[in-house]
Amino acid sequence: ALGSKYKGNEVGSLGDAATFSFFGNKTITTGEGGMVLFRNPEFAERAAILRDHGMSKEKRYWHIEVGFNYRMTNLQAALGVAQMERLDYFVSRKRSIAEYYNSIMKDMIGITLPPEEVWAWNSYWLYTFLLPEGNERRNTLTDRMNLDGIETRPVFYPIHIMPPYRNYIRRDLSVSESISGRGFSLPSSVNLTEEDMYRVGDSLRRHLPTILRREV
Repeated sequence: ALGSKYKGNEVGSLGDAATFSFFGNKTITTGEGGMVLFRNPEFAERAAILRDHGMSKEKRYWHIEVGFNYRMTNLQAALGVAQMERLDYFVSRKRSIAEYYNSIMKDMIGITLPPEEVWAWNSYWLYTFLLPEGNERRNTLTDRMNLDGIETRPVFYPIHIMPPYRNYIRRDLSVSESISGRGFSLPSSVNLTEEDMYRVGDSLRRHLPTILRREV
């Protein structure tokens, strides 16, 4: 969500704390790792201690808490700072890609495009839309676009159906399950060329109409 806005405010500035991932496929990347933002300086100070083995800032090699090794290397930090300087460009590029995909699918009945409310500013880290119910449609579209040399991605599985959490969440989360089964993510890297985008668009135009008519 880095670069997104809610009612004019940057996401990450809305609560007491916020976290951002810098994994390789995120808008800003350091290869791995991430950052935590705090409104309260005391929380920030404690987090800095915990990420450095719980070591005291005043007494070297003296551990005042059980901590972790969450330190980012200088090389990773330098990469992240350099990319932050290009964040506005990255978001602008991703929004342009999203606008192009929207223009292709906006009139296709059965497709739910990623929404953007009037009070929001979507950074489009991923461009994800929803197909009608039925996994066979998504599987068919995946296979056909793969034959066109285009890699796509399904939406992640809901946490509550995974083995470590299955026994702890017992409520109805059918909406999450539905979105997981219908969500479809298209290539949205800032490194996509215009030719890449047009190839994706051409593939969607050729395959989606028949898939939406259940001619799969």
